[in-house]
Amino acid sequence: DPDPSDEELEELGTFLDKIAEALGNNGSPEAVAEAVFQFHHELAVLSGNMLLPLLYHSFKPESLYLWSISFKRDGRKKMCESKVKLYQSLLNRDTAEAVRLTRESIDAPLTVLSEYTA
Repeated sequence: DPDPSDEELEELGTFLDKIAEALGNNGSPEAVAEAVFQFHHELAVLSGNMLLPLLYHSFKPESLYLWSISFKRDGRKKMCESKVKLYQSLLNRDTAEAVRLTRESIDAPLTVLSEYTA
């Protein structure tokens, strides 16, 4: 179970800044989804599991689609708040909360998709 250094977490924070920038510039849902994908991909890299980033990347088109739908439904504020909470849990070294929030971030777009396909 790797423990990311403070420097690695600081670097992850720059990806959070990119999400905020996309949100603040009235970015398209697709631009925001791309920034969210990059944040989660970097988090996967920090996990130390060499397969997880590859798995994230292999589902990139689907992830972008789902996050853009979620963004359209939930809006800017919720998208940003959820990523800030996840980042804060990482800074606090609260693994259980980080895992819970990551699962939530994966499950939420799937819930949205079921609304669009029903």
